[in-house]
Amino acid sequence: MDHVPPEVTNMIFEAVASPNDRASRKDLCNLRMVNKSFSVMGAPHVFHTIPLWIGLRSLENLHTLSQHPTISKLVTHIKFSVVQIKADKEGNMHQEVKAKFEADHGNHAISTCDIAVIKHMAARANYIEAQKWLHTSKQALMLLTRAFSKFSSLQSFSVSIGDDWIGAKELNQAFGRLIGDEILFSTKSILPIAFRALHTARVKLEELSISVRAGSPSRPYGSLNPCGITPSRRHLMRRMTDDCMTAALAAFPMDFTADHCWKSLKSLGLMLPAFGGQRHYKTCERIFNQLHACKDLSALTVTGLSALWQDAYFGSGTQQFLPNLLYLDLKLVEFPHFKGFLGFFYAHCDKLQTVKFLWVKFADPGVADPWKTAAARMRRWTWSAIQSFTISESFGETPDGDIAPYLRKEVMDNPCAA
Repeated sequence: MDHVPPEVTNMIFEAVASPNDRASRKDLCNLRMVNKSFSVMGAPHVFHTIPLWIGLRSLENLHTLSQHPTISKLVTHIKFSVVQIKADKEGNMHQEVKAKFEADHGNHAISTCDIAVIKHMAARANYIEAQKWLHTSKQALMLLTRAFSKFSSLQSFSVSIGDDWIGAKELNQAFGRLIGDEILFSTKSILPIAFRALHTARVKLEELSISVRAGSPSRPYGSLNPCGITPSRRHLMRRMTDDCMTAALAAFPMDFTADHCWKSLKSLGLMLPAFGGQRHYKTCERIFNQLHACKDLSALTVTGLSALWQDAYFGSGTQQFLPNLLYLDLKLVEFPHFKGFLGFFYAHCDKLQTVKFLWVKFADPGVADPWKTAAARMRRWTWSAIQSFTISESFGETPDGDIAPYLRKEVMDNPCAA
């Protein structure tokens, strides 16, 4: 294996890393153990993305990586989870844990259950105290700030609300067993800490995404039931509340123009639960009002924001709103004004390269067959850079149609007329 050309070795690592999930990361770590050459070549693939949450072990690992002279330069992306242990009020969790232990072991093993419950609740109480201390004593902020400042190549930050893997190993080892209702995904106290650390460390982000995972996880939190306690999947992935997403978006600075951390953004993604965007309209609107400061933003992905695209973004100053936008991906978005929709694309038709629409609707009742009309109107303009403009009204990997050839005047028939 020592005589394998570097090009071939790199192709192997790229193939293993291509899924970019937990399994591929584990395979990459194993691949690095083959020999010294593989270890060196695999390092950029393994340490490109660092999963992070505000847990003791996670922060310790982040600190260790930030102090390494080589690895600290390889980190370009932080994947941040807001998972935490829910505080117990009035002993409710104690009773729930005891009931599950008794149901598993039966009444004949009540003493064994009592001892196991005591150990579990003691470990849980210690963990909650440590968690509270990290959130309120500014220790987490200090550790994150120091680490972020050491990652000289850090340019991407994603917030995952509902990730079912990040933190799972640490919690599994701390508790030995975990019941679904003990897990909470909340941004209220956690996300502002991460954003403040990015600001203090003077990180110039190029990519930022916030995603809410509102479905059941594929394999939530590994095997957290060595004694036979089966956690409920629907409880492990708690339903995201309006307050959760509101707090996430409220953690943004009020003025992007005064914050170097956001002015350098080139890619922004807001992935909300399907059909839930209207509830978060005001907090999302605040972000979009500040996007005028992001002159370099070239890629925008939005999911589930009904009635977000207001006239403020399509008025006379549309050329000033996202002047360098090249990529636009909208899912489950509703345009309230047809004229504003046309105004936006008229201002950006000379630079847009890729447009993807999935279940994008128009609320304007005054326009019959809006997609047919929109395509016919947009064909009159000069689309200098457009490569694809796909429109899908059904879920699936294959789009229903691509109107880019029609916009480039390569075909005569309006694909939206069918």
